[in-house]
Amino acid sequence: MSIDILFWVLLAVAVLFWVVLPIWRGGALWVPTYSQIVRKMLALAKVKRGETVLDLGSGDGRIPIAAAREFGAQGVGVE
Repeated sequence: MSIDILFWVLLAVAVLFWVVLPIWRGGALWVPTYSQIVRKMLALAKVKRGETVLDLGSGDGRIPIAAAREFGAQGVGVE
């Protein structure tokens, strides 16, 4: 087997074990968004006081919490 084929086979096996199988076993993976990125997203969306920010699949709720604390909006998270 050539090195190129071996590399791709090993990569496929790694993806299967670390990405695909955990999703099949317990649902989607949770990947938190960094606080700096949350602030930048809300700023780019031009969130204003009194608006409502709805976050579907909110995980730990960091986006609606930041919207309420830092931008004065009403934050709603749905998990």
